[in-house]
Amino acid sequence: MKPPEPQPLPEPQQPEPTLEAPLEPAQVPQQQPQQQQQQQQQQPQQQPQQAEVSVDGNPPACSSGAPAKYFPANVEETNETTIDNKMKAKVQRRRLSPSHREMIIDLVFNEKKTSREVARYMGLPQSTVMSVVQVFKKEHRIHKKTATGRKRRLTTAQEFQLFEMSQERDNISVDEIRRRFCNSILNLVTYQKLQFTEVGKRKDSNIHYMTPSQFMMPGMIDTHIHASQFPNNGVAMDLPLLEWLQTYTFPTEANFSDTLFAREVYSKVVERLLRNGTTTAAYFGTIHLEGSKILADVVHDKGQRALIGKVNMMRNCPEYYREMSVQESIRDTEEFIRYVRSIQSPLVQPIVTPRFAPTCPEDQLASLGQLAAKYGCHIQSHLCETQPECNWVKELFPWAKSYTDVYDSMRLLSEKSVMAHCIWLTDDEIYTLRERGVGISHCPNSNVSIRSGLCDIRRLLNSGLKVGLGTDCSGGYCPSILDSMRQSLQVSNILALDRDQDYQRITYKEAFRMATLGGAKVLNMEDRIGNFEIDKEFDALLIDVSAPGSAIDIFSKDTVEDKVQKFIYTGDDRNIARVYVAGHRILDLHNKNLH
Repeated sequence: MKPPEPQPLPEPQQPEPTLEAPLEPAQVPQQQPQQQQQQQQQQPQQQPQQAEVSVDGNPPACSSGAPAKYFPANVEETNETTIDNKMKAKVQRRRLSPSHREMIIDLVFNEKKTSREVARYMGLPQSTVMSVVQVFKKEHRIHKKTATGRKRRLTTAQEFQLFEMSQERDNISVDEIRRRFCNSILNLVTYQKLQFTEVGKRKDSNIHYMTPSQFMMPGMIDTHIHASQFPNNGVAMDLPLLEWLQTYTFPTEANFSDTLFAREVYSKVVERLLRNGTTTAAYFGTIHLEGSKILADVVHDKGQRALIGKVNMMRNCPEYYREMSVQESIRDTEEFIRYVRSIQSPLVQPIVTPRFAPTCPEDQLASLGQLAAKYGCHIQSHLCETQPECNWVKELFPWAKSYTDVYDSMRLLSEKSVMAHCIWLTDDEIYTLRERGVGISHCPNSNVSIRSGLCDIRRLLNSGLKVGLGTDCSGGYCPSILDSMRQSLQVSNILALDRDQDYQRITYKEAFRMATLGGAKVLNMEDRIGNFEIDKEFDALLIDVSAPGSAIDIFSKDTVEDKVQKFIYTGDDRNIARVYVAGHRILDLHNKNLH
């Protein structure tokens, strides 16, 4: 996608002069060389005075009373003469604030303005603007060959190596975050997979330079969400699971026999998730074939990556909302699988979806297991969400060793299976799930909101299970994986209150991993998405912690790690500037477009 044409710069408003404002460049009196030499001989030699520098290496922010957008702070000279610091000394002599440098970088590299235009616009000497640009080029290894006949060589693309951000271990160091949260990004429109780029193979216009307040992260993955329950988000939270299903959820889902209503709701669901940075989702639809097809169409049209399931259930649910026979259930599910695959999109896949064991008789579960094996489909369901549910399963399936054994006996557990909640697992069940390679969707908001229980994720992670995060709307009231990260941290903190001192709480880095690479592993997609490894597809978010209206407060001493933590704990959709799926820019906050 070509970058937008540069727009003419608006004329800056001339601020009223103040005593603290510096002189305009044209007003600075110029001395003759001979006069300068005489003054230098007369002045006694003094020790150079070090310029004040903040913790992050940048000069302090402008303290002038003049508007910071157009005027630098008062000039303070330094006498640094070393070759390595020569260009930085020039910038420090002007005492530019970080916001000034950020504006210069954005205007020159992204808006393609000349140094003269920027200098005139900001009321700065052109030499100061050029100093900022040269320092930025040096720091980011952007070189231009000046010898006659030599081609311009842009090496940023080669240096821009998208390494693994979410690690195979439990923590990421600050230095690793600095290297792996990228500071420049190729406009990957035709290039859907991450790759190294040879010198000279990319034009300067193909590179977007980020400001100091921005960083890239992998797209977030929602491993469990009921798209059909979206109208109930934020309401009907007063009952526990089984009563909640009968009173609120089943009546709402029954409305999706109306295809117009289905399209209205599903469009809002997908748009909301993309707006919240969810690039991949595992959706529950309803029992309705046509309505579930509409969900697949909407996801495809809006460019999201998703697993989509037509729900199967035919007992312990209302007469008005159930499948009438196993034959009908399997026939419609098979037709749905074929329909989704007929879309021929690598982003949209079907997933076999028995609601949960209490609503499915044995022959239906067995038939669905056979169907999943026939088409090589993913499988999703619920497991051990509440204690009453677990007791109910024992009554319905007296022959089974456990709740998990019911699914295992029906060939519903494999490396492509996703089981939501898993709060009340026994050690034997954990062993079975690990041996089958099953992924666990941790839904902390829902678990607390409808009082299902507190899931000990540390226990599951230490047992070697694959764990991702799910919003489980509308059992959970917030369709944002950011919220799921925070809720998982809070639940872990609460559990730690009743454990010994050796108990390890979940860290924000582990929560971040579950939201990205962990979710990819749960969905058996870690070879394609989840982090920034070469040859993976580019599902990514451009985060801006200083976005307009943001709830995040950033200060001059904040490190990169501080900014990441603040986004996880206090950020929201306003900080998600761009959303990429498979290299395509799906959403741009500044243009407010969904493609």
